[in-house]
Amino acid sequence: MTAFVTSTDGTPIAYTIYGSGPALLLIHGFRTNRSIWTKFGWVDRFAPTYQVITVDLRGRGESGAPADPNFYTLTRYLDDLDALITSLGIATFYVFGHSFGAALALRLAAASNNVIKVIGAGTFFGVTNTPESVAKQVAEVEEWARLKAEGKLDELPADQRDFVTQTDLPVYLARVKALAGIPPLEPTDVRHPALLYSGTRDGAIYTTLQTQREAIEAAGHQLALFDDLTHLELVSKIAVAAPTIETFLRA
Repeated sequence: MTAFVTSTDGTPIAYTIYGSGPALLLIHGFRTNRSIWTKFGWVDRFAPTYQVITVDLRGRGESGAPADPNFYTLTRYLDDLDALITSLGIATFYVFGHSFGAALALRLAAASNNVIKVIGAGTFFGVTNTPESVAKQVAEVEEWARLKAEGKLDELPADQRDFVTQTDLPVYLARVKALAGIPPLEPTDVRHPALLYSGTRDGAIYTTLQTQREAIEAAGHQLALFDDLTHLELVSKIAVAAPTIETFLRA
């Protein structure tokens, strides 16, 4: 059942709670929404042990979605999550994020004294979105918008066509533009135990994490690299990563 909390700027943030026990906040990636956690089996896996909280980030799912980049700053995302946790009266919690949600989870763990442990799937430390990479994404979305307006979406690959058809492109473009304002984060900034993981088919994220292993472990965190997993498969192939995550949470 969907519930809502109002963030500090009045934006409605949608969430659902499953199970009982220690709180575990799950944060989806940039293109997905909170339904991935039920779709791929994470809620069923965690709910017998934890109070699982799935949330739609602003701009996705059932949460508020203004088409203004100023509404998608790091501060606003973190305010949303803080408003949710505060409204539920939760003193301490675990947090697990995928992709952009993993980047937010790490920054939440750096900013909050209430995080116990954090898991980040498919992200790395440092600058995660350079001005060049954001400009490239902006150009891509603007091209999608042109094709959509001209009725030429059949020129796109099937997976892109489906995404563009189902997406509010002005809102998506606002969210993409805001990525350039997210500051870098270093392993020592995260004051609570962290587990980062990726797969050999996760592109530059996998390569970057390999180079960051020494700094990650020196800061007291853990890094797990799995064979033959793509970016989405980090969460869609639950049987691969879940045992490592559960061991980390219990330790």
